[in-house]
Amino acid sequence: SILVDEKVEDGPNNADNSFAGPITLRKAVEISKNTVAWKLFQELKPEKCISYLEKMQFSRLDENDKKYLAASIGGFTHGVSTLEMAKGYATIENDGAYRDPSCILRITDADGKLIYEPAHSEEMVYEQEACREMTNIMEGVVTRGTGKGLTLGEMPCAGKTGTTDDYNDGWFVGFTRYFTTSVWVGYDTPRTIAGLSGGMYPGRIWQDYMKKIHEDLPPKAFRKPAQYYDSHEETQAPVVAQPQQQQVVTNDVGGAVDGVGTQSEAGTVDEGVNEAWEQTDDWVDETGITNDGRLPEVVEVPVQPPVDDGGDAGGVVDMTPVETPPVETPPVDPGVVDQTVPQ
Repeated sequence: SILVDEKVEDGPNNADNSFAGPITLRKAVEISKNTVAWKLFQELKPEKCISYLEKMQFSRLDENDKKYLAASIGGFTHGVSTLEMAKGYATIENDGAYRDPSCILRITDADGKLIYEPAHSEEMVYEQEACREMTNIMEGVVTRGTGKGLTLGEMPCAGKTGTTDDYNDGWFVGFTRYFTTSVWVGYDTPRTIAGLSGGMYPGRIWQDYMKKIHEDLPPKAFRKPAQYYDSHEETQAPVVAQPQQQQVVTNDVGGAVDGVGTQSEAGTVDEGVNEAWEQTDDWVDETGITNDGRLPEVVEVPVQPPVDDGGDAGGVVDMTPVETPPVETPPVDPGVVDQTVPQ
């Protein structure tokens, strides 16, 4: 699609205060053209765009967000959380299917009898083809766009940067076929952070953390749209995705739960594992969520008084474990929120 990057009356500027004129949607996303996002939001209507976030249960939406175009570039009345950003991007990776995150996989009694297991229901938010095209576009962000250099070696990844005008807030949200991670850097009481951009502190934290949690995981390619581009130059002929043979994919994240998905001839995979992890301190808050919305950790919770028989007589809340990685951060003082969503 060809759009026009130009000055918009009462609209935003671009980060570099320049306008490129006619530009592909792919290129506009890669280099984060605010004017293009603003115009598309206006064309599609704010009410329609916000309705997608409502389907994904974004909790702090305001009626004003449906009236004003500032939401197109992140200007929400009450903001969003890193968990909401993570589950939003996880929905894109998951072919448009939204799964609400949950900490609990199952609860059993002392004899292993199932007491509770949450229903991991899905709601289709976006069209499958649109999600695959958007993923293909965001792969370019980390290879040649505002997130250039934030790749994960041989592990395919995609993501998007975000920075406020006054450099109070920096974001990076990105994903692989295994995890989606959302990182915010800023102060609770907003103040300018020198050198802040989505591709700097947030992007580096994202990259360090994602490299750690993907250790020993085999590279897994994204599912391709029906037509996609290996180059950012959309003047070239598109590549037509070829049907793939049916196979079973095992996703063993953290060694606790195996997610088994079946890849159809159309190339879709319904992943069986979805996990999330949360850790909070003065510097970083990270949450991981997999494709079916579960949070990782193994926590033993006695459902009955323990019996001294030398064994484990308590019930177990079973959650997928993810090791807390060391996060190397620059010697600055702001707070950081980092949330990961394993797909």
